[in-house]
Amino acid sequence: MDNWQRADSLLQSAGLIPRVTDYAHLAAEGHILLLADKTSAIRVDVALSGSPLEQAALARVTHHTIGSTEVAFASFEDLLIQKIFAGRERDHDDGRRLLRKNKTFDRAYVEGWLGTLSPAFDRDLLSEYRSFLPR
Repeated sequence: MDNWQRADSLLQSAGLIPRVTDYAHLAAEGHILLLADKTSAIRVDVALSGSPLEQAALARVTHHTIGSTEVAFASFEDLLIQKIFAGRERDHDDGRRLLRKNKTFDRAYVEGWLGTLSPAFDRDLLSEYRSFLPR
């Protein structure tokens, strides 16, 4: 049994149920469990470490020293992907603001990941992203 299947079994026994059609594919390939409480319908997203997207994002962080502490910052592209992926209106508003303020970024990277993730999410993440682009 894979790690995601063990986590899924535990979470479903606690009353959480899958909320997307291709749940198993998303869990295995995207390393995320998209669940909802079967009584209240409250959404619960469980990110499993080690996903290809997470590994790519970690390789792209920049480190800055603030005071005496080194802090890792996500790249613009990875932050944008997470905002689109989250799907909440406030995250989409953040994504639109990010795009208005940042004209140059690695569009191929963003579009590649969104295109890869879309089928498992029952959402066209790439179209969502493109609708945010300033005209």
